[in-house]
Amino acid sequence: MGRKTKFIIVPRIVLALLWGFQPSAQGTSAEDIVRLIYKRLPGDVPTSTELQLGAEDIRAGRFEAVVRRATSKTGFFRVIKEWASVLTNVGTDANVSYNEMSAMFVLAARDGIDARELLTGKWTATYNPELIQGVAGRVIEEMYPARTNNKHYAYVETHFSDIGSALQKINQRTATKIKNTDDTFTDDPSEVPEAEISGILTSRPAGEEYLSAGTNRRLIRWIMEHLLCTPLSSIRDTREPDFRVRHDVAREPGEYNNNCVGCHAKLDSQAGALAYFDFNSNRFRYRSDRVQNKYLQNADTSPEVGYNTTDDSWLNVMRDYNNARLGWGSADKEGNGLASYAAAIASTEAYPKCLAQTAFKKVCRKEELDFQDKKTVDGLAQEFVDSGYNLKELFIQATVKCMEKL
Repeated sequence: MGRKTKFIIVPRIVLALLWGFQPSAQGTSAEDIVRLIYKRLPGDVPTSTELQLGAEDIRAGRFEAVVRRATSKTGFFRVIKEWASVLTNVGTDANVSYNEMSAMFVLAARDGIDARELLTGKWTATYNPELIQGVAGRVIEEMYPARTNNKHYAYVETHFSDIGSALQKINQRTATKIKNTDDTFTDDPSEVPEAEISGILTSRPAGEEYLSAGTNRRLIRWIMEHLLCTPLSSIRDTREPDFRVRHDVAREPGEYNNNCVGCHAKLDSQAGALAYFDFNSNRFRYRSDRVQNKYLQNADTSPEVGYNTTDDSWLNVMRDYNNARLGWGSADKEGNGLASYAAAIASTEAYPKCLAQTAFKKVCRKEELDFQDKKTVDGLAQEFVDSGYNLKELFIQATVKCMEKL
């Protein structure tokens, strides 16, 4: 008789939710579970050695060992890219072109960089120009990132199967260059001063998507919704002081006090941090001598009441009442400029919890979280903080927690 295949019984609902896979009533083999892990994390097929080792680990209950091997594959960084891509555009589309912001997440995951630096760091992620030239066979403008286009990152996504290995951590302000007709390059530094460089918040995708139009409130809203996982509908609180609400907000009796002020009190008071910022003509604009014109537009809506923005000071009115639940730090009450505001966001309790929540949803393929899931995310967020805000470790532990009932 041939050797019998060993099976372990796996709850149908767990695999269905985690992997989008319907196991048979007789159970799923350890080898199949290994294949599913590799399909979901690096989007790859395990080698025969990885399959054998993984099956042995699964039978012994060592799920983490399997997940760690899977995340060591180069395809894992494309999973990070997909996860980060949701953050980079208004439509939250994971299939947008690879860009600077996503590359910064990939680099942080690869090198174990503290994820708070994604908001406070003065660096960005670019690719080795010599490797790009080697692939192209000639000097091309895509060798370096540009202030006015995304060609550098789009080229890498198309021509490099491994988007992790050739990444470099360099100064964000001076990373960009312009190609000359003689195949040399000229530096094209950002107008944003070094002191105000704020990680992904001063990356090109952030400017293009959230500062290119409107009144700069949109970036504050994006921070709340995507970095603190707190939609405006859940932070609306009409008890917060409204003295920083600008002139362009109508003060219609009843409607303003019962509705508008609930959001504008916080958006307007925090958007002061961006008063010197704009994004037009396809690049960041910054001036420290006076606020951008967008802060003064439509002032005739409520000319007799409203706040006149005169500098880049910001005030956090969310420290009391319902929004104190975001876990603000003791020094996060007020400041000047984007860099200080970004540091305040990075130090909240909500920031690591939000990253933990979105990572958990990504690897577990969940749209909504039930009560038990929310408790799991709370524990995952604390582990993330304890790991030094390590993104790769976050994804490893999130995947393990999805499988711990197997």
